[in-house]
Amino acid sequence: MACCPAHDDRTPSLSIKECDDGRLLVHCFAGCPTGDVLTAVGLSLGDLFPDGMRSHHKPGLPHWKMERLRAHADHERAVLACMRSDAARGELVDPERAAKAKERLRKIGGLLND
Repeated sequence: MACCPAHDDRTPSLSIKECDDGRLLVHCFAGCPTGDVLTAVGLSLGDLFPDGMRSHHKPGLPHWKMERLRAHADHERAVLACMRSDAARGELVDPERAAKAKERLRKIGGLLND
């Protein structure tokens, strides 16, 4: 715990933790956005990740956004798998929802692969 540099902190409200993989977790319990905390000390979100981990991600997209995009892609793939299973059993499927899932996967793929 430390005093947060992003606001007038009189009692420590900033938690900083190093994860097993070398990532740093920064959280201000007073509610300061992580970006504001890092800017106050001259750092960026990319500085919270080890060099080897940063090279695996698209520049400009923080790790948490990449993980969120991957989770959305997993969800849309699961939707399509359920629809294929339903169709194989002769059940009706919503073609508009299938098209939406495919379009979302296409967009996510473009963001992850650019």
